[in-house]
Amino acid sequence: RHLAQSLLMSTAQPLYEEASGGNYYSLLNQGAGLARVDLAAQADSFIKVEGQNDYKVKAELGDDPKRTGVYEFDFTITNMTDSEKVYELSADLFRQDVFEYQEGSEIWLLDTWTTALDADVTFTIPDSTSPQFVCDLNGDGFTNERDADYLLEYVIGNESKLYAEADLSGDGTVSSYDAHLLLAKLDTGVTGKTVAVPGNSTVTIGVKLALTAEAKAELDAETPNGTYVQAYVYARGVADDEGNLGTVHSIPVLAFYGDWSDPSMFDRGTLMDLVYMTTNVAPYLYRY
Repeated sequence: RHLAQSLLMSTAQPLYEEASGGNYYSLLNQGAGLARVDLAAQADSFIKVEGQNDYKVKAELGDDPKRTGVYEFDFTITNMTDSEKVYELSADLFRQDVFEYQEGSEIWLLDTWTTALDADVTFTIPDSTSPQFVCDLNGDGFTNERDADYLLEYVIGNESKLYAEADLSGDGTVSSYDAHLLLAKLDTGVTGKTVAVPGNSTVTIGVKLALTAEAKAELDAETPNGTYVQAYVYARGVADDEGNLGTVHSIPVLAFYGDWSDPSMFDRGTLMDLVYMTTNVAPYLYRY
């Protein structure tokens, strides 16, 4: 039962809403996604999220009263074959969008559509399973595209200090070509975003989702009472030498940015009260 439950959830297909411009349906609507029994039956590996002893593949991370915007969990991949399998790791973060009730009303409602959230995603994996590449040029604790941008700013003189070795070409100089090489390394997944799982073995992977300062400022402004942070974390099996595609796993992640107890459990007023001006107090789902 546990294996069947894990496979049905992790091989489910997250769906996108065409009307919203191709964004994900909310996790509150689709959960793990569309069940694909065919993919579950073909899977050669399975997922277990730490703390989910019933093998339900989901990460429920609770609220974030201090609004740190940092959410972490661990999961394992178990390879059920005799040969090594390689997986590419990635994550998509999103939230419910907001819209203005009427133009100029300055009354904002939570939408059923979602919109993307900007975040730094870090995967911690055993050193023996994947090459680790660190090039934190701007000193923010991450290796990502912002380091390439920072390097270009350094090359043209807008930045004066590099926080890591930047001569990736090994020619003794730091130039825009090194920024190109850094972006190439990011694209090929040698920054800790791939993991190799030996045959008949299990590997534990740590996930850290850290909202950027810009994303947190946006949430503070648009959803002062807090909002759900939603994500899908992926482990996509790399095709083998014969071109056979590997198993694709996804993990739905749900957290709450803010203190869950801040909004009252009782609403105040309704949309119709506001429309017919029987009250001038908007429900908690609104923002001014």
